[in-house]
Order: sequence, then structure tokens, then C-alpha cells
Amino acid sequence: MGNGIFIQKIHTSILFWTLALIAIGLPSTKILLSIGFVLMIANWIFEGNFVDKWRLIQSNSILKLLLAFYALLIIGLIWSWDVGQGLKDIKSRLPFLFIPLIIGTSPLLEEGKIRILLNLLLASLVVTSVFNVLYYNHVFGYHYIDDIRGMSRFASHIRYAILIAMGFAICIWFQMQSKRLNLVYSLLALWFAFYTVYSQVLSGILAFSLIGITLLLLTLYKFKKFVALLVGGLVILVGVFVISWFFNVKHEYVDCNQLPKETVRGVKYNHNCETFSEFNGQAIFKNYSEIEMFHAWLKVSDVDFMGLDAKGGLLRVTACRYMTSLGLTKDADGMKYLTAQDIRNIEDGYVYRTERDELFMPRIYGVKYQILNPKDPNGHSLLQRLEHWKAAFYIIKKYGVFGVGTGGNQKAFDKAYDEINSPLSQENRVRAHNMFLTYTISYGLVGLFLFSLIFIYLLHLAVKYKDLLSLLFLVIIISSFFLEDTLETQVGVTIVGFVIALQQYFLRSFIQRDSIR
Repeated sequence: MGNGIFIQKIHTSILFWTLALIAIGLPSTKILLSIGFVLMIANWIFEGNFVDKWRLIQSNSILKLLLAFYALLIIGLIWSWDVGQGLKDIKSRLPFLFIPLIIGTSPLLEEGKIRILLNLLLASLVVTSVFNVLYYNHVFGYHYIDDIRGMSRFASHIRYAILIAMGFAICIWFQMQSKRLNLVYSLLALWFAFYTVYSQVLSGILAFSLIGITLLLLTLYKFKKFVALLVGGLVILVGVFVISWFFNVKHEYVDCNQLPKETVRGVKYNHNCETFSEFNGQAIFKNYSEIEMFHAWLKVSDVDFMGLDAKGGLLRVTACRYMTSLGLTKDADGMKYLTAQDIRNIEDGYVYRTERDELFMPRIYGVKYQILNPKDPNGHSLLQRLEHWKAAFYIIKKYGVFGVGTGGNQKAFDKAYDEINSPLSQENRVRAHNMFLTYTISYGLVGLFLFSLIFIYLLHLAVKYKDLLSLLFLVIIISSFFLEDTLETQVGVTIVGFVIALQQYFLRSFIQRDSIR
């Protein structure tokens, strides 16, 4: 190679710096992602050598699969429900194709440069994650954040959780390559683990769990394959049991007509026996006197009882949930048992006594509350996803042979939500939040098969060549596909392109070493 406008060494150097911009920009700013990606493509074009590049593509199954998938996106415009959006989707998916394509057809970077790129990604993650925590805890002044997921200041909390999990995997990989304990990477791994629990993002917790399971099974497999398979089966059984236990929440059954009509002071109760507590299964608005609580609240707080708490929820609902968790009646008598700290907790939007001091359990309880009270999915991530998937399966059943084409998803969902009489409000009527469903909706079984084949083959190659870092990255990415539209955002699609590109580097390195031997 060497027919570009510069000597090959300069083109390779430019490639490294464009990747450096992307590595730094992934956790921090889309501006660096855009600049890095545009310069990368320009450098690849000016580098020339397209005959050699085409030969490399022809010998690379992954690149051929990516090109076939991208061709499907273009062909999908023929029957698209929304060609304008389809053209935008084709443009937004470019990093998914071109970052791996460029790495797979360019001269190999030195191993030391790859380590620098990974360390730049780690450094950017450390700076942004520390800033996030300090910002959330008002170190830079008071900022109103109604949900801890708003702590992520530089990217969506979902995409950022994926990056934090990748940072953890990088630290583990560096540590496993070292012959002795590396204190820096060990501390960084602990920080990323803490951040994941602290941020309460379920996708991040899932990714960390899968990293741990993958490392455990790989370690066992080296010594005893049978033991690894046995433990793998046990993990699956435990997972099924935990999920079954988690979703099998119970609540009391109350006949409101059998409850007292009035408080001991003769004030009417406003009973409602259809909303339940995630802590004890009791009806939250059982023995609820809004008038008595209103007047009792005026004596202990300046915050409007009929207004909002600090998290943006209805304060009277927060108070009822809080008091139900303590087993109190929601009237003047129940209010007597609330301490000054309890009042502050309710004002700040906490629904049980120890929530302020806990890390991940509030998220668990929040999901349980959704399961117990599924009537209105709006504002509840799990229930909204269930509605998205319900609409997705409806679309697949109706148009699943060829799909709705590139860009047609949102129009198909808009129509489906109306046809199934979804309770979702307009702003929550979005797409599938599952990449496998998304591509089945767009291109039918062909889309599902091709998309799945790409990542199954990538997993196969990672295992075959014992490429641990790529394997961990793929586990993280694929797990996100089940719960999120990872490839629907610039950050998400760049993450996936970066991961596949990194694996391209490792594969070419392994093959090159084998050929030398």
C-alpha cells in the first residue's frame, strides 16, 4: 500500500488520531465523534489503494456481512413507509459499517497504539463519571434533577451505562494481561462497578452481571469443561428462579366497602383499593383521608401537600406510599408517627424510610411497584417497554413477511398503537426498544436473520481466537440489544462500530501472527 496523497505512515497516523477523537468523544461529546468519523472517512478515501482494500474485503466474512446488511438498508427504501426517515437512518448507521470497514482494510496499527486508545477511553470515562457524581451531589451548585438517571450529563444513561461496563471490561483485560497486580486498573474497575450500582441503571447491572458470568465460565472451562457447562446450567436456573420470584409479587385483596367509612374524628375516608405498595402489598390508599392529612401536613411542612415533591411526583401520593411502607393509616393518627426526618424524606420524593441511603434497592422497588400497578404504563420504564413490545409483535404479525422498510418503523408504531388502543400517551409512543424486533419489523425474517448472524459470527470468532476483550464487549452490546434501541442513536451506533472495528484489529493481528509462525 502507498498510493495515497501522503506517505502511508501519515495516513496511519491520521487514522490513529481519528480513533482517538472517537475514543475520547464516546463518553463525553458527540462533536468529537462527528469530527473523528468524518476525518476517518476522508483519510481512508485519500489513502487510495482501493484494489488492495477490495481484496481485504473479499477475504473478510464480517465485512461482507456488514456490507450485505447495509445493502439491505438501502434496498429497504423500495418498500419503505417513510423514505425521508429511511434516508436519515441510512446516514445514521454509517459508523456501524465504516469504522469496522476502515480498520479492516487499513494497515494494522501498532499494539501500543491500541492500548493508548483504550486508555483514552478509560480516561474520558473517569473524568465524565466523576463529574456526573459530583454534579448530581450538587458540588458545583444546586441543580434540579428529578431522577438519578438524569445524573448522566454527557450521554443517555443507557448508552453511558454500556460505556461504563466496557470500561470495567478494559480494566479486567489489562489486569489479566499483567503478570502482577496493577493498582490503577484495579481501582478503576472498582470505581466503574460502584458507579453502575450508584446510577441504578438496570442495563448496566445486567451488563456487569454478564461480564462476571462470562469470566467465571471461561475460567472453569479452562480446567473442566463439564464443570463449566454444569455451572452455566445452574446460572440459567438461578436466573429463571430469580426472575420468577421477582415478578411473582403479591398484594392483599381488599373490599373497600368493608373498610371504615370515617376516621375516629368523623372525617370521610377516600378509600381506593386498586394501587398497592411494593413493600408489603397493602393498598396504598386504604384508610386514606385527604382532608385530615392535608391539615396535619400544614402543621409540619411548608411544602404544598397538593403539589409536587422534589422529584416531581405528587407529594400526597409520595406521602401515602411512604406511610404504607410503615404500615400506617393515611390520616391524622398516622401522621403522628412521622418523624421530622420522615417529613423531609417525603418532601424530597422518597417513598420509604431508608431510600435516601441505599444505592440499587430503590430501583428494584421501583420496578416492583410497576409490576404491582400496571394499569397506567406512562412514566414507568418497564411497563412502557412491555407496551412497545406488544405493539412490535402486532406489527410483525401483520407485516412480518417483508417488514415496513427502512425508516418506516415509527409510522408503523403510530398506527399500531392506535389499532391496539394502547394506553401510552403520545410522547411515549416510541419504537421497540429491542434491536431484534426493530430489524424484524423493518425487513421481516431476512432482517432478523442477517442482523443476528453478524453478532453470532462475531461471538464465534471471539471464542475461536480467545479474544477476551472482544468477547466481553460483545456480551455487553448484545445484552443491550434486548432492552434498548442501541443502534438508533449516534453514540450507540458508534459504540457498536468501535467494538466491531476493535475486534477486526485483534483478528487481523491473530491471523498475521499465525501466518508468521
